[in-house]
Amino acid sequence: MDAGLCVGRRVALLREASGLTRAEVAEAVGRSTEWLRAAEAGRQRLDRYAMVDALADALGVAPGELLGLPCGREDPVTGPLHRAVPALRRALLRSGIPARAAADLPGADLPSTGSLSAGARPAGTAATGARSAGPSPAHVFTAGPDPADRPSVDALRHRLSAAVRHRQEARWTNLALALPPLMDDLRARTADAPADTEPSRLLARALHEAALLAKRLGALDLAALAAAEVRHLAEPAADPVLSASALWLQAEVGLAAGAVSEAAECLDAGLAAAGAVLGRAAPQAWAVWGTLHLVSAVLEGQRGRQAESSAHLAEAASALAHTDASSSGPTGFGEGEWAVHTVHAALELGEDLGALARIEGMDLRALPAERRARHGIDRARAAARAGDAVGAAGELLAADRVAAQVVRTHPLAGELLRTAPSSRPVADAAARLGVRL
Repeated sequence: MDAGLCVGRRVALLREASGLTRAEVAEAVGRSTEWLRAAEAGRQRLDRYAMVDALADALGVAPGELLGLPCGREDPVTGPLHRAVPALRRALLRSGIPARAAADLPGADLPSTGSLSAGARPAGTAATGARSAGPSPAHVFTAGPDPADRPSVDALRHRLSAAVRHRQEARWTNLALALPPLMDDLRARTADAPADTEPSRLLARALHEAALLAKRLGALDLAALAAAEVRHLAEPAADPVLSASALWLQAEVGLAAGAVSEAAECLDAGLAAAGAVLGRAAPQAWAVWGTLHLVSAVLEGQRGRQAESSAHLAEAASALAHTDASSSGPTGFGEGEWAVHTVHAALELGEDLGALARIEGMDLRALPAERRARHGIDRARAAARAGDAVGAAGELLAADRVAAQVVRTHPLAGELLRTAPSSRPVADAAARLGVRL
């Protein structure tokens, strides 16, 4: 399907291909035929995930098919990132394969990226992982089958920290290149010393990063695969906080796939696991518990349940008193995360600029670039709903300056521009962001 279509046009084509009438689909999603006609013509913006999920269910397709995922494959900024995904896929599929057997698989002779440090870059990749012609894919193993040749746990911890910074600073191409060899080496180290929990924890964190990246790119099969391996690692650890983190990740993947009920079950189970040890386990338990409430607030927003969404935000706010930057762990939980989730939940409830008014005066500059860019897209959604298409375009451009790969792989960036009234600022923004109108 043409990558330049808005969500409504995709709905029209899929509806016609399935033989459904406009009235049948409109009834299935609780809207009028006139509303659906406007959406299919591109005159009605479809930027609420709950409605995209409902339309996908009515048409019998995945939400990503309506959103046009993956986005940005032809963009010079994000093209190299998409070309790194096959290596990530192969690495995730190598779960459970012994090191010697994995080393003999196709691709084992490709060049290593396992030595990437915090400031290093793959050859031909810009500092943002952006404007290159595209790096070579990652190899299968950075180390040979001999345990003596494998990196130390300290070295692996350092590489994982660098990978996390790549994600936070939106150097997603670097992240996609670093993860496959890192996961391979962590799996090998875990097999060498199964009684040592540290390599397993590091592997769970690396898989968490892989799942989040795959989810952002619309590769939900890979995200689900990584989330399942994290759950598998959490079970023998008998660690409620790790189990709760795994359930949080699984819920995030479920929400992205439109599986709201399944995501809710994961969140409830995660809250029970983390809540049982609050005050008795590591301080990170509060951060995981607070994060689970934030995601639950967004989920209830998608369900249209304002009271329940507000209750989850209040619970998350209560956790702020028990956490700080040193205890937030992989969640990044803090006031900034609370603020951006508050806005996101309000947008899912249908608010416009009122969503931004909820956090007026809060300073979000300390948030990682990736998070600020995603919040910038939400700011654009709020402006567009208020009828300010030019303001929405400006917000998208501002977010692109913060983290181009985040904006150009996000489906709603294109949706906001394609459904906006025609104007020079909108056309200029679309040209800058590589969005075909």
